[in-house]
Amino acid sequence: MERPIFDAPFEESFDACGFKPWGEPPCDSRRRIARAQLRANGTAERVGFVCARGHKLNWETGGLWIPIDEFGPNGRHSDLFPPGIIALKPKRRQVTFDIKDTMQYRHRTAKACAACDAPNATNYNLQELGNWLRRHRQGFFMSVLRDAVEEYFKEKSVYDDGWYQALDSRQRAMIMKEVEDSRLQADHGIARDILEAIGPELSSDERDVARGAFTFPLCAKCNRGRRAHLDEIEVLAKRWAKVQGISVDVAVSLPTWRHIASLYQKAHRYRTRAAEKAGDGG
Repeated sequence: MERPIFDAPFEESFDACGFKPWGEPPCDSRRRIARAQLRANGTAERVGFVCARGHKLNWETGGLWIPIDEFGPNGRHSDLFPPGIIALKPKRRQVTFDIKDTMQYRHRTAKACAACDAPNATNYNLQELGNWLRRHRQGFFMSVLRDAVEEYFKEKSVYDDGWYQALDSRQRAMIMKEVEDSRLQADHGIARDILEAIGPELSSDERDVARGAFTFPLCAKCNRGRRAHLDEIEVLAKRWAKVQGISVDVAVSLPTWRHIASLYQKAHRYRTRAAEKAGDGG
């Protein structure tokens, strides 16, 4: 578990971060944020640095994390922070359901949304975008665009750029909204609000699959409004099997599915109790 312990105000005393994401210029952030790794009792154990954009940085002494003792009165970094800033008070350890970094990356760069099968269209050219709308946003295409691009719609399997020129500014803005909504996000199989409510009941294996194996790539459109939603177990089984690239029968026979099924049962019980409580007016 990590949490910020000090947001360094002395920005100009640091060199630019320099981390270079793929296809982007090097990060020029001069701000630094210290983050503490906590022990089970909530006290800080080690400290690491990130820039303002979240890139992890090595200390000059080497390594991403430095033991907390090195920030004490006789430590190598005793003068880095204001007095007392490292003296964190123990607090109750909270269960976190942040999706693992590896799964975040995998889902955001996936081929398609696990719910609607639509790929991310944000980098498509106009020809690709026209066919994407026609295939993956059929309702939108038929209700908003068909009349405007009828001559391109008839007997064409691939569009040229002319279809877009036939649209007015309102229709183009609506298309841009659809494109933005195609961005893939990493999302939990069980909604996060439910996970946080049942967190104390979960085993370590169940918590692990909730933020790792049982997560999905969903486009922003499909993900909207899911914060407290619980899909049927059959829907989730099909979706999970699709992400794994295997059949449903094989998927539900795997050891991981036992933890998923147990997790789902606890989530379903929680939703049932919540519904009953709401029905009783309390």
